[in-house]
Parts: sequence; C-alpha cells; structure tokens
Amino acid sequence: MTIVSSPDRNWLAEIHPTVREAQPSGIVEVFDYGRGRQGLIPLWVGEGDLPPPASVSEAVKASLVGQISSARSKRRARGPSPSRSAG
Repeated sequence: MTIVSSPDRNWLAEIHPTVREAQPSGIVEVFDYGRGRQGLIPLWVGEGDLPPPASVSEAVKASLVGQISSARSKRRARGPSPSRSAG
C-alpha cells in the first residue's frame, strides 16, 4: 500500500468530528513529556479514549461467538478427552 502525502489536502477536515473534538487525555501529557527523549520506548500510545463504532463491536462479537462455536464443534467431533472420561 502506498500512501501519498498531499500538501494541499486538509487532513484535519477529513477526521470524524467526534475524534477531532475529543479532549486530550492525561496520556497526552506523558506523550509530550517523553517525545524526542533518547532511549525512551513509547509504550503509552495505542489505545484510544473513544469506544469503537457499533459495527466494529458487533463484528468482533460475531467473530468470537463463531470461534467458540467452532471450538465446541471440534471438541464434540473428537469425543471426550481422556481426563474427562476417567473416573
């Protein structure tokens, strides 16, 4: 995937208003404090303050339910495990 930067493009206008208007959290202070410091590994970045869109949450839920169902089906096909049938 190639990303081309365009100096005449207004990137801020393309950000969803909810994200654009979100207030910075305290982690921003930590980030700013550590920015540019030699030898510092920025492990504080990665998780946002806003909940994911409902469509993403529903897709994750459906995927997890599918994985659980699939695992149960595979266990049923194999039969009981030796440790469960003993006794």
